[in-house]
Amino acid sequence: SDLVHKDIMNIQLLSPVKSRGNSCVHELNIAIQDMINPVDENSSVPKMHIKKKKNSLGKDESFWIQAGDKVMCIKNNYQTYNEDGIQTPIFNGWTGVVENITENDVLIRFPLADNKIVYVPKDEAKKDIILGYASTIHKCVTGDTWIITKEKGPIQIRDIEESDIGHISVLNNNYYEKPTRLIVNPPYQNLVRITSESGRHVTGTLDHKVLTYNQFRKEFDFIEFKYINVGDWIYVEKDFKDNRARHHLQYQIESVAEIEVLPPEPTYSLEMPHTHLIVENGIICHNCQGSDYPAIIGVLDYSTPPQMLTSQLVYTLLTRAKKKCWLVAQNGALRKAISTDFVSTKRTFLQEFLLGK
Repeated sequence: SDLVHKDIMNIQLLSPVKSRGNSCVHELNIAIQDMINPVDENSSVPKMHIKKKKNSLGKDESFWIQAGDKVMCIKNNYQTYNEDGIQTPIFNGWTGVVENITENDVLIRFPLADNKIVYVPKDEAKKDIILGYASTIHKCVTGDTWIITKEKGPIQIRDIEESDIGHISVLNNNYYEKPTRLIVNPPYQNLVRITSESGRHVTGTLDHKVLTYNQFRKEFDFIEFKYINVGDWIYVEKDFKDNRARHHLQYQIESVAEIEVLPPEPTYSLEMPHTHLIVENGIICHNCQGSDYPAIIGVLDYSTPPQMLTSQLVYTLLTRAKKKCWLVAQNGALRKAISTDFVSTKRTFLQEFLLGK
């Protein structure tokens, strides 16, 4: 296709679910590999079998990786080296293509490592590398962002350990929810900091979303940082700055006093599987992820948790694509998602502009 120029790095499948149902990330990865880079155990193509434990349903999630596969790193590794012998860390969420597999290492070319080949020791690859044709969706904020956990109380997101995932609960706007993944992204995206009139602030990527109040329609909506203006109203927690308590929070509306564009720095993501909401520095925020690929294939069916079948999920799948997005869905599930509005109508102020207000 002219959209991707035969480059597997220019196209990505997105699924809301990591490991449940036929359209989960794991099943899609296996199916796509079988289509475009099938594994023949008797061939001379360098390959490695990665043994995994059975999931909660008793299904084996082991898989093969081989030369030519698109793969994803799922854990930060600061001890890897590139083809020039230079120490080159790789980060959770990076995707690349396997160039070769030797007796000791898996050689992966990562575009975000200056398109260099990185040597990943086999023992570490077995734990930290998965097939990367399909993935889920996540959000990005800087590491100094405060969140509230049920088990540890207030904590900066950079201080969450990967071993905490599955064992801690993080406060969304209504209750505690267990994140299913921690992602650290390298400093390759510009950042925006928004500050409210009382001094609350949060810094995130341009497409991170904050809960705003539409003063014309008397409604709330989630707006990307890049579209926020001074004077817009956002929802903040009353006592978050001074009393980061472990309980449901009370919110108020404040105006945005300052907006700053900041240089890139590493950003952190917590994958919140149900609400996709998280209270960051006392400000209610939502999923964010911008147009990352020329072509996106979004997958949606009834294996998606009911609370995730919303028009906002469909919107996110569509807007991840720079040029074209295909939706592959069960008709009933897609209709349900389109007709379910998790938040209010997107803010455009079109009616107000037409009326000259």
